Formats: sequence, structure tokens, C-alpha cells
Amino acid sequence: MSATTQNSVIKSTELENIMSYCYGTENYYKIPQYSFKYTDGVKTFCEKADAYWLLDIVASISRHYKQMPEDFIIIDLIVGEDNKASITFEYTKGIFD
Repeated sequence: MSATTQNSVIKSTELENIMSYCYGTENYYKIPQYSFKYTDGVKTFCEKADAYWLLDIVASISRHYKQMPEDFIIIDLIVGEDNKASITFEYTKGIFD
């Protein structure tokens, strides 16, 4: 699998290596038309994998939850050898309580 970024291709192993350094966050980012925030790691993934489309999917799913600031959504994006993807969401209420 590879992802296209700024007219170049990044291999999945390279993306995995980059993402292994993403833990914790210093900044939160927000899409103005939606009421959710995302972390540095999500931003890095979207930039490197040219996958800002993923934020649209998350936004459409998260609208169905009445979220509080301490709520958290964990997303697993699995891409198979055939380049077909599956996405699962785990919604956790009050993870920081």
C-alpha cells in the first residue's frame, strides 16, 4: 500500500514509522463546520497519507454523538492488500474522568 502526498508516494512502512512517533499531543485542531477536535497525530497522518477525507468520515459519524469535551473517539483504519479499507469507531464517554 502507498499513499500519495504532494505528488510523491509514501510507502505504508514509511507511514507506520512516522506514526510511531505520534503519541500525546501539543496542539488540537478543529474543523470550523464541525464540533470536534483532532490531535497532532491525526494531522500528521492526514498530511502524510493525503487522507483529509478521513476527517469528513469522522465528522459525519461524530455528529450522531452528543459529545462532551472529555469524550474520545478511537478510529481503526485497516487497509488490506487489495487497497480496500474498513473503519471502526470506538466512542468512549468521559475518558479523562
